[in-house]
Amino acid sequence: MIIVAALVKIHHPEVFAHLKSLGMPIEWYFYEQFSQFFSGLFTSEVLLRLWDMVMLNLSTSEYQHRKRALWYLLAVPLYLISKHSEEILTIQNPVKIKQILESTPVYDPLVFINELLGLI
Repeated sequence: MIIVAALVKIHHPEVFAHLKSLGMPIEWYFYEQFSQFFSGLFTSEVLLRLWDMVMLNLSTSEYQHRKRALWYLLAVPLYLISKHSEEILTIQNPVKIKQILESTPVYDPLVFINELLGLI
């Protein structure tokens, strides 16, 4: 998941520097979410919509679509950080930051997918 750290560094350099200064690797903040494919984070409706987008794009032979499927997965951490960047910068406890990132409610799958598309 080194690519996640690289994306955070590119898109949110201040947050990246802050998280690194706290001594935990960036990947630590998202490990459970990736290993559970975000099932503990999103409602089933949002999760199924995300799966649909990933599977649809992976089922094609076009390189750009297959690449987009991976970006859907990688955009989720960027989405979470963008929603909480100001708050993250004020917190010095990595566990509290992780709790915030793991408790972001997302209720409308269309809004969420549109926001991911903005990040991709």
